[in-house]
This record gives sequence, structure tokens and C-alpha cells, in this order.
Amino acid sequence: MAHQARDNRISRRSWLVTGLALPLFRARAAEETPLRPVFDGDNLQLKLPLNFHFLSGKPLERLNGGNTVSFLARMSLLTDDKHTIIKESPVQPFILSMDIWDRTFKVTAPNLMPRDRTGLTAPQAESWCLENIYISTTSVPQDRPLWLQWTMKTRHQDDLSQVIGDRGISLSNLVVEYFSRKTGVNDAEWTYQTSHSFRLQDLPRMLFGRSNRLG
Repeated sequence: MAHQARDNRISRRSWLVTGLALPLFRARAAEETPLRPVFDGDNLQLKLPLNFHFLSGKPLERLNGGNTVSFLARMSLLTDDKHTIIKESPVQPFILSMDIWDRTFKVTAPNLMPRDRTGLTAPQAESWCLENIYISTTSVPQDRPLWLQWTMKTRHQDDLSQVIGDRGISLSNLVVEYFSRKTGVNDAEWTYQTSHSFRLQDLPRMLFGRSNRLG
């Protein structure tokens, strides 16, 4: 009986250890998602996980409440083991609102033409924004080891829609200022980075278009 009780204790202990380890393995698997750069010969995008959705959580709650939410995105090229930024894209703003009656989204992107898209479903709004976040490789050495970083933040406290209507105003400095501010408790932020270095000369060249999610 004593031997059986000891076996039961060992089994129970093993079960507890296994149960505690499972979340760690899941977290590690999520961290090791193989993010890959996509190259069209002029610009780079980052393939994001299929389960990535920025129209979720607090931003979606605010949109459901009839509020406008500003999303700001930027891409960076790094070298020297990810310590040095050698090039950054302009901060790209996307101003989103929701029609609470038909549950569709409007996206305003002041730096793009056309700058307004309306009547979009959530997946359509996300895809359109993600497809328009990229970085130019002009002047970047083709044979240099690089890492690619992708960052998106929300900024609803300082709503960019207040100045979007004035076509004569330059948003560049304003947008960069918003992007650089520390993320608040009611804001969201996402950052993805390639886990391995790559060289432009080694990347296959492909056409963009819904290519920035892992498949």
C-alpha cells in the first residue's frame, strides 16, 4: 500500500508539473512564429500571423461605441544584430470608424489615394490597412544582413480625425509625434520582428496583395 501511495504522489506531482509547463510551451511556440519578409524588388512587407487582428479588444470596443480610433503603423530596417535602425518608413495613419447600424467600417488614410474606403467588413478593413504598410528598399545594400520590424499603435486620445479634414495641413510631424508617445493604458500596441537576418539579394521577388499574413 505504501508503494502504491508513493506512486500516486509521483503521478500527481508529474501531472502538476506537466500542467504548469503547458502554458510555457504555448508561449514559446507563439514567440517562435516564423515571420518572413515579402519583397517586390522595391518595397518590403512583413508576413504577419494569420490570427493577428487589430480590430479587437479595446479598439473594437471603442469603435462599437461609436468612437473613432486612430491606428499608426511604421516599419523599420535594422542591422548590426538588431541594434541599429538604418531606415524607417513614414508613419502611416489609418483613421477607423464604424457604422453601428450595418456593422461596416470606414477607413481614412490621408497619405494614400484613394484615402477613404467605406462599407468594409472587419477583415476587409484590416487587409486594406496591412497591405499599405511597407518600407522602401531604395539605397539599402542588397548584400547586408537585415532584420525587419513592424509596429502598430492606437492613438484615440489625440484623435487625428480632428485635422484630417484640412487638406492643406501637413500631418508628417504631427503623426510622428503621436507615434512616439508612450502607449497609454487605453491604447493598444503590436510589434513584430523577423527572428533571423536576411539579405535583399536572397529574397524571392513577388507581387504584393494580401501577402502580409502567414499562410
